[in-house]
Amino acid sequence: LHLRELARTPDPAKLIDAMDWISITAFDEMTGRPPGDLLEELAEGARERLEGIPMGRERIEALSHYLFEECGFRGNREGYYEPENSYLHCVLERRLGIPITLSVVYMDVGRRLGMNFAGVSFPYHFLVRSLDCEDVFIDPFHNGALMTLQDCRHLLVQLSGGAIDFQPRFIKPVSELELLVRVLRNLKLVHLKAENLECAIHAIDLILTIVPEAWGEVRDRGLLHLQMSHPKTAIEDLEAYLEARPEAEDRMRLEHILRQARALSLEYN
Repeated sequence: LHLRELARTPDPAKLIDAMDWISITAFDEMTGRPPGDLLEELAEGARERLEGIPMGRERIEALSHYLFEECGFRGNREGYYEPENSYLHCVLERRLGIPITLSVVYMDVGRRLGMNFAGVSFPYHFLVRSLDCEDVFIDPFHNGALMTLQDCRHLLVQLSGGAIDFQPRFIKPVSELELLVRVLRNLKLVHLKAENLECAIHAIDLILTIVPEAWGEVRDRGLLHLQMSHPKTAIEDLEAYLEARPEAEDRMRLEHILRQARALSLEYN
């Protein structure tokens, strides 16, 4: 419930609390200083560097230079699928992350300096956009590089191989709730890639805490529970999914899987 309340609070400052909560639920023991303290320290250092620079593109460039050149934040290209890249306290300690978590750092430090940014759930690659300067986007994964709308169009061609046409919604600011769900879906995929099913289920549990009506996640959790030989829990999730989505395209396949799960459950009794 705490995470749901944080996620649904329209306050950018609460995003850090929610990101911290995700870490707390995943780690038995948290070491180091709280993320809020580390972000305030970064903002204090940036405040000195940016003093006298008016709001605008030059100030954004100065913030990027401070965070990525002076403080050493960078995209973790070598270990992109390491789970630590999705936990804020790890990103702050290691100064390594993926686009979305580096974007959270960038936006929060900027917020503490009176700069207005929003996250952009761009296909394949999370970005930041300035709400103070028109046509200024930032790519924190690539050293805080500044981009224009045209640059975003070119990036989409590169990332999709030209398979996806640009749409205005790709650069629409996302809410804190949408950002948190994308963070958790990244975690889910990372854990699935590592075949860590228990951690993948934990990520799904957190998604459903924030968005209980995410029925695709309920289905995926049921399938994972079945893989882990938890047929009763799998049956509950798969039945709930089919009840909520009676016209689901995968209905026939899931009904077959349900029959297998029920048979397996009888064997365990």
